[in-house]
Amino acid sequence: MVVGEHAHVVDTKNRMFLPSKFREAFGEVVYMTKSVDSCISVYPAAAWEELSEKINSLPGTYSREYRRHFFSSASEAHIDSAGRILLPQNLREYAAIEKNVMVVGVGKFAEIWDSEKYATHNEAVNQSDMEKMAIELGV
Repeated sequence: MVVGEHAHVVDTKNRMFLPSKFREAFGEVVYMTKSVDSCISVYPAAAWEELSEKINSLPGTYSREYRRHFFSSASEAHIDSAGRILLPQNLREYAAIEKNVMVVGVGKFAEIWDSEKYATHNEAVNQSDMEKMAIELGV
């Protein structure tokens, strides 16, 4: 399980550290792609495979654009011996990431956000809406 919020910095070679607990859960290889939010989603291989199968089995032309969004921007990354991954240019641009990032655990995967964008996103979350959502989901 990948949980928590961790502040990190992208170095001059566009690498960043993954939190050690995330590295333990992810293994040596991760898959990154554009999220539907303005951030980067990072998946361990097993979660990537599971999600890929689900997306590939979606019917019809309606899902074609989502498949294109999801897979065309995807990148495989190997976690180096220092615990870093290289953030691809296309994903950094999409998420507006320059230096300071927040790595957020969201269960089976993680998200990498520009720190300021993440703070703004959290400020905009309506607690009443979250309460309604939790009730609807039964949690």
